[in-house]
Amino acid sequence: YAFANNKIKLLDLSNCKKITIIDEGAFANNEIKKLKLPDSLKEINSYAFICNNLENVDLSNCKKITIIDEGAFANNEIKKLKLPDSLKEINSYAFICNNLENVDLSNCKKLTKIGEGAFANNEIKKLKLPDSLKEIGLSAFEYNQIEDLDISNCINLKIVNDSSFYKNKIKNL
Repeated sequence: YAFANNKIKLLDLSNCKKITIIDEGAFANNEIKKLKLPDSLKEINSYAFICNNLENVDLSNCKKITIIDEGAFANNEIKKLKLPDSLKEINSYAFICNNLENVDLSNCKKLTKIGEGAFANNEIKKLKLPDSLKEIGLSAFEYNQIEDLDISNCINLKIVNDSSFYKNKIKNL
């Protein structure tokens, strides 16, 4: 919680090439609206950016990140999200309570697990999942607006947990 509970509005760490970890709660409870992270980043730990004002999160340049940890970007205002293709796991509640409408994870070719409540309580209408996905956690996408869900490409999907898509508007599956 190194910089937690401050009034930071803009965070640009893109030139801090030696940073590899954003530790637990490092920037929690600020007012961050714009975020730039270095491509050297390997880990975003639990609650790192919880309770900020983020609207656009682009991590596509962070090619070394494999895990986004629990609650890392929870309780923001994220509308646009780009994740790196190196990502293997999105842990519990990572993006819960945001304003996401379109989530395209199809470029995350190594993603195998989406954790419990990871994208719950958003406004997701369109969702694309990668064929590498093996598990969708409990309540992972509950309380969204998903109407059409195509998981036919998810040939490795073994576990869809209870309430994974609870309270959506799914008409076609």
